[in-house]
Amino acid sequence: MEAKEIKNVEYLRKLVNKYLDISKEADNKTDCSAEIKFVNYYELGCTITDMLKLCIWH
Repeated sequence: MEAKEIKNVEYLRKLVNKYLDISKEADNKTDCSAEIKFVNYYELGCTITDMLKLCIWH
């Protein structure tokens, strides 16, 4: 991997650890779920923007 790609992967890992709580088991083993918590709407908007940028970039 190039240095830029490694930085992007590290950044994504930090975001996942910050926003997703995947420690809970799903009731139904065929379904998966993740709980996303935000402090306010600004943080939600920034996360949506980052996700859209990620989708456009790839």
